[in-house]
Amino acid sequence: SYAAGGKPAWRLWTTASGGATWSARGNLPLTSGVLDGPWLTADGHGLLLTVANGSPWQPGAGGTGPVREWTTSDGGASWTQGTTLPLGASTLDGTPSFWYSAASGWSGWLPIANASFTAEIAAFSGGRITVLPGQPPTDDVQLTGPGTGFAWGVTYSGHASALVLYRTSDNGRTWRHAK
Repeated sequence: SYAAGGKPAWRLWTTASGGATWSARGNLPLTSGVLDGPWLTADGHGLLLTVANGSPWQPGAGGTGPVREWTTSDGGASWTQGTTLPLGASTLDGTPSFWYSAASGWSGWLPIANASFTAEIAAFSGGRITVLPGQPPTDDVQLTGPGTGFAWGVTYSGHASALVLYRTSDNGRTWRHAK
Protein backbone atom coordinates (compact mmCIF):
# COMPACT_ATOMS: atom_id res chain seq x y z
CA SER A 1 0.00 0.00 0.00
CA TYR A 2 1.00 3.63 -0.41
CA ALA A 3 0.20 6.38 2.08
CA ALA A 4 1.04 9.88 0.88
CA GLY A 5 3.19 11.53 3.54
CA GLY A 6 3.15 8.30 5.55
CA LYS A 7 6.10 7.00 7.52
CA PRO A 8 6.80 4.66 5.78
CA ALA A 9 5.21 5.65 2.48
CA TRP A 10 5.12 2.07 1.10
CA ARG A 11 4.15 -1.00 3.15
CA LEU A 12 3.67 -4.68 2.26
CA TRP A 13 0.55 -6.38 3.65
CA THR A 14 -0.05 -10.15 3.82
CA THR A 15 -3.00 -12.42 4.43
CA ALA A 16 -3.30 -16.05 5.47
CA SER A 17 -7.10 -15.99 5.45
CA GLY A 18 -7.81 -15.46 1.76
CA GLY A 19 -8.17 -11.74 2.31
CA ALA A 20 -10.51 -11.70 5.33
CA THR A 21 -7.77 -10.18 7.51
CA TRP A 22 -4.51 -8.44 6.63
CA SER A 23 -1.38 -7.60 8.60
CA ALA A 24 1.54 -5.31 7.82
CA ARG A 25 4.45 -7.54 6.86
CA GLY A 26 7.15 -4.96 6.32
CA ASN A 27 8.12 -1.60 4.93
CA LEU A 28 9.07 -1.39 1.26
CA PRO A 29 12.32 0.43 0.44
CA LEU A 30 11.00 3.46 -1.43
CA THR A 31 10.38 7.01 -0.29
CA SER A 32 9.57 8.56 -3.69
CA GLY A 33 9.37 7.48 -7.31
CA VAL A 34 7.86 4.33 -8.78
CA LEU A 35 7.75 0.82 -7.36
CA ASP A 36 7.39 -2.27 -9.60
CA GLY A 37 6.43 -5.49 -7.83
CA PRO A 38 6.91 -7.06 -5.46
CA TRP A 39 7.12 -10.60 -6.78
CA LEU A 40 6.98 -13.10 -3.91
CA THR A 41 7.28 -16.87 -3.68
CA ALA A 42 5.51 -19.16 -1.22
CA ASP A 43 8.83 -19.84 0.55
CA GLY A 44 9.43 -16.14 1.31
CA HIS A 45 11.77 -15.08 -1.50
CA GLY A 46 10.91 -11.78 -3.09
CA LEU A 47 12.09 -9.14 -5.52
CA LEU A 48 10.98 -5.62 -6.32
CA LEU A 49 12.27 -2.76 -8.43
CA THR A 50 12.39 0.88 -7.42
CA VAL A 51 12.64 3.69 -9.95
CA ALA A 52 14.21 6.92 -8.74
CA ASN A 53 11.95 9.21 -10.78
CA GLY A 54 9.97 9.47 -13.98
CA SER A 55 7.27 7.25 -15.40
CA PRO A 56 8.55 3.93 -16.78
CA TRP A 57 5.88 3.87 -19.49
CA GLN A 58 6.74 7.33 -20.87
CA PRO A 59 10.26 7.25 -22.36
CA GLY A 60 9.49 10.31 -24.51
CA ALA A 61 8.81 12.34 -21.35
CA GLY A 62 12.07 11.51 -19.61
CA GLY A 63 11.51 7.83 -19.00
CA THR A 64 12.95 6.24 -15.92
CA GLY A 65 15.69 7.23 -13.60
CA PRO A 66 17.95 4.54 -12.13
CA VAL A 67 16.12 1.25 -11.59
CA ARG A 68 17.28 -0.61 -8.49
CA GLU A 69 16.70 -4.25 -7.59
CA TRP A 70 15.78 -5.24 -4.00
CA THR A 71 15.44 -8.80 -2.65
CA THR A 72 14.03 -10.48 0.45
CA SER A 73 14.19 -14.01 1.80
CA ASP A 74 11.85 -13.47 4.76
CA GLY A 75 8.57 -12.77 2.98
CA GLY A 76 9.14 -9.02 2.81
CA ALA A 77 9.85 -8.27 6.46
CA SER A 78 13.25 -6.87 5.40
CA TRP A 79 14.79 -5.98 2.03
CA THR A 80 18.39 -6.04 0.77
CA GLN A 81 19.52 -3.44 -1.75
CA GLY A 82 20.77 -4.98 -4.97
CA THR A 83 22.31 -3.67 -8.12
CA THR A 84 21.10 -0.94 -10.43
CA LEU A 85 19.80 -2.49 -13.64
CA PRO A 86 22.27 -1.90 -16.49
CA LEU A 87 19.75 -0.29 -18.85
CA GLY A 88 22.24 2.08 -20.48
CA ALA A 89 20.32 4.47 -22.77
CA SER A 90 17.19 2.27 -22.61
CA THR A 91 14.26 2.83 -20.27
CA LEU A 92 11.55 0.64 -18.79
CA ASP A 93 8.51 0.78 -21.06
CA GLY A 94 5.91 -1.30 -19.25
CA THR A 95 5.51 -3.69 -16.36
CA PRO A 96 8.34 -6.22 -15.96
CA SER A 97 7.80 -9.81 -14.84
CA PHE A 98 10.04 -12.02 -12.68
CA TRP A 99 10.27 -15.72 -11.86
CA TYR A 100 12.24 -17.42 -9.06
CA SER A 101 14.15 -20.69 -9.13
CA ALA A 102 15.95 -22.02 -6.04
CA ALA A 103 18.74 -23.24 -8.33
CA SER A 104 19.36 -20.02 -10.27
CA GLY A 105 17.66 -17.23 -8.32
CA TRP A 106 15.59 -14.48 -9.95
CA SER A 107 15.27 -13.94 -13.67
CA GLY A 108 12.97 -11.56 -15.46
CA TRP A 109 11.70 -9.96 -18.62
CA LEU A 110 11.63 -6.20 -19.04
CA PRO A 111 9.67 -4.31 -21.69
CA ILE A 112 12.09 -1.55 -22.65
CA ALA A 113 12.38 1.29 -25.12
CA ASN A 114 15.86 1.76 -26.52
CA ALA A 115 17.50 5.12 -27.23
CA SER A 116 15.61 5.25 -30.56
CA PHE A 117 12.31 4.60 -28.70
CA THR A 118 11.97 1.17 -30.30
CA ALA A 119 10.08 -1.24 -28.03
CA GLU A 120 11.94 -4.43 -27.14
CA ILE A 121 11.78 -7.21 -24.57
CA ALA A 122 14.95 -7.84 -22.58
CA ALA A 123 15.81 -10.75 -20.31
CA PHE A 124 17.43 -9.91 -16.96
CA SER A 125 19.41 -12.55 -15.09
CA GLY A 126 22.62 -12.60 -13.11
CA GLY A 127 22.99 -8.83 -13.34
CA ARG A 128 22.93 -8.86 -17.16
CA ILE A 129 20.35 -7.59 -19.63
CA THR A 130 20.00 -9.29 -23.01
CA VAL A 131 17.49 -8.19 -25.65
CA LEU A 132 15.33 -11.15 -26.70
CA PRO A 133 15.54 -11.82 -30.45
CA GLY A 134 11.82 -11.93 -31.30
CA GLN A 135 9.72 -8.79 -31.68
CA PRO A 136 6.20 -9.42 -30.37
CA PRO A 137 4.02 -6.60 -29.03
CA THR A 138 5.67 -5.30 -25.88
CA ASP A 139 3.03 -3.42 -23.94
CA ASP A 140 3.45 -5.97 -21.15
CA VAL A 141 5.07 -9.33 -20.49
CA GLN A 142 4.46 -12.29 -18.20
CA LEU A 143 7.32 -14.68 -17.50
CA THR A 144 5.79 -18.00 -16.35
CA GLY A 145 8.90 -20.17 -16.06
CA PRO A 146 12.46 -20.39 -17.35
CA GLY A 147 12.25 -18.96 -20.88
CA THR A 148 8.48 -19.39 -21.09
CA GLY A 149 5.89 -16.66 -21.12
CA PHE A 150 3.62 -14.22 -22.90
CA ALA A 151 3.82 -10.75 -24.44
CA TRP A 152 0.83 -8.66 -25.39
CA GLY A 153 -0.15 -5.35 -26.81
CA VAL A 154 -3.07 -3.46 -28.28
CA THR A 155 -3.37 -2.82 -32.02
CA TYR A 156 -5.53 -0.08 -33.47
CA SER A 157 -7.24 -0.11 -36.84
CA GLY A 158 -9.61 2.70 -37.67
CA HIS A 159 -12.06 2.92 -34.79
CA ALA A 160 -11.39 -0.60 -33.52
CA SER A 161 -8.76 -1.95 -31.19
CA ALA A 162 -7.72 -5.51 -30.45
CA LEU A 163 -5.59 -7.23 -27.85
CA VAL A 164 -2.86 -9.36 -29.41
CA LEU A 165 -1.18 -12.09 -27.40
CA TYR A 166 2.02 -13.96 -28.24
CA ARG A 167 3.70 -16.82 -26.39
CA THR A 168 7.18 -18.31 -26.35
CA SER A 169 8.78 -21.36 -24.78
CA ASP A 170 12.33 -20.81 -26.06
CA ASN A 171 13.27 -17.58 -24.25
CA GLY A 172 11.95 -15.32 -26.97
CA ARG A 173 13.74 -16.82 -29.97
CA THR A 174 10.34 -17.52 -31.54
CA TRP A 175 6.91 -16.16 -30.69
CA ARG A 176 3.57 -17.68 -31.69
CA HIS A 177 0.42 -15.64 -31.97
CA ALA A 178 -2.05 -17.07 -29.44
CA LYS A 179 -5.57 -17.12 -30.85
